[in-house]
Amino acid sequence: MATYATFAMFRIEQEAQLLIALLVENDIPYLIEEDQHMIDPLIIGELNNAAVSVKIPINYFNKANRLTGQVTGGQSGHVPQRIRNSWIIIGYLSVLMPFAGAFCGLSIISSFARSRNGRKVRTYDAYSNRHGLIIMIAGILSSVVFLGYSIIRRLQITS
Repeated sequence: MATYATFAMFRIEQEAQLLIALLVENDIPYLIEEDQHMIDPLIIGELNNAAVSVKIPINYFNKANRLTGQVTGGQSGHVPQRIRNSWIIIGYLSVLMPFAGAFCGLSIISSFARSRNGRKVRTYDAYSNRHGLIIMIAGILSSVVFLGYSIIRRLQITS
C-alpha cells in the first residue's frame, strides 16, 4: 500500500474541489481528511486554520506538482510563516513555569510542513525559529534553576 502524505490543506472541502478535479482527471489517487481541532481556534489563533487535508501517495508528488504548477503558473512551494508576536510573548512568559518554556520553544523550532514537492520544510521563518530557540534555552535554564532550588531546599529541610 502506498504511503500517503499531505499535498495541500484547505479551510473547507469546497476550496479543494479544483485540486480534486485535477487529481481525478489525471488518475492520481487521493484521500481527504477533515481535521477535528483539538483546541479551539480562539485559544490557538488562526495560525494554521486549515481543516481539510488532501493527501496523495508520495510517489505522485512530482506529477501533481507539475500539474498544479501548470494551473497556477508555476507558483508552487512553501513559504515559512512568521509566528504572531502574541505567541512569542506567551512563549517567553511560559519560561516562568518549569519545563513549559522548554516545550514551547521546542514546539516552534521542531515544527515542519511538507512542501508541494514532498520535502519537509520548516513551518516558521528564521525570526520565529530564533525566538523559539531562545525560549527553549531559557526554559531549560529556568527548569535547571527550579530543580536545583528544589533539591537544595529538600536538603536543608532534612538536615
